[in-house]
Amino acid sequence: MLDSIADLATENAAVQILLIVLATLLLHTIVHRYIGRIIREIVKSHKYESRKVERQREQTLIGIFRTTSALVIWAISVMLIL
Repeated sequence: MLDSIADLATENAAVQILLIVLATLLLHTIVHRYIGRIIREIVKSHKYESRKVERQREQTLIGIFRTTSALVIWAISVMLIL
């Protein structure tokens, strides 16, 4: 049974595309969650004038890294599909 599923996944282009998209969505979700945690830890280790400035810095960096990672992940996914 496992062999038939593996054969289906390797021979059928639609199944391959579906697997690539699902893997991309999973990776995107994981990276999206962890970027926020990592950036907050990095920003907290520095000294800022106020909590507001620290929060603004966090939000800016989180937005930049999330957008960049999403573009890279989806670009690779599209190239794999093509």
